[in-house]
Amino acid sequence: MMRSATWRSRLELRSLAVLAVVPLALAAGGDDDQEDVTATLQAPEDGATFAGGLDVEMVADGVTIEAAGDAREGFGHFHVIVDDGCVDSGTPVPKDANHIHFGFGATTGTIYLTPGDHDLCLQVADGVHSALDITDTATVTVGVRTQDEWCAIVTDVDETFAQADTDGEAFAVRQVTYGNIVNLIAQMTDGLDIVDADVRDVVGAAIDTASQIAAAFVDATDEQAAGEALKRSSVPKVPTR
Repeated sequence: MMRSATWRSRLELRSLAVLAVVPLALAAGGDDDQEDVTATLQAPEDGATFAGGLDVEMVADGVTIEAAGDAREGFGHFHVIVDDGCVDSGTPVPKDANHIHFGFGATTGTIYLTPGDHDLCLQVADGVHSALDITDTATVTVGVRTQDEWCAIVTDVDETFAQADTDGEAFAVRQVTYGNIVNLIAQMTDGLDIVDADVRDVVGAAIDTASQIAAAFVDATDEQAAGEALKRSSVPKVPTR
């Protein structure tokens, strides 16, 4: 009888051990799932050098990318943060020139940076823009190296001005577009030595005019204020019919 009781006790202990291990295994599996939640900045590659607008490609695993709206477990949208580091988890992601929101659920886009080295943070936030601990980072260098690159930026500036002037968006939205123009013009100015010397002064003056126009809109509180700023500036007056 004693022997039967002993084996029965051992069996009970083994059963308890199995029951104890199952929750631990499940917990471990949950940690693995959490580690599988990632964001990847597929483009640009870390260390990339470019001129003009920077095309970004973003991928997430373990979280579904959707448009901003309601905060839902397992869902979010992308942000690219420039030179300000990733945002602490649970903190609202600011919205400004250095905190670029892809709030419509986009996984690709174009951002515009000034010349020089920049640190990028790709970060997922929930539907109400509260930062999640799902990030990736890269460093890029912006700089014009050839005349072809410089001329391509001229085309980008012309097209972006046309977009800002005709897209019918609210002034605050158009200000973002003008901010992109300011950054593109900064790249042109930084690469002005590439332009032929005999026309460099004329080109430089034209760049300065374009820069003043774009900056007036970026700094203004509304369209009327931008117009008043341009009137006070040294921007040549455009003839009216």
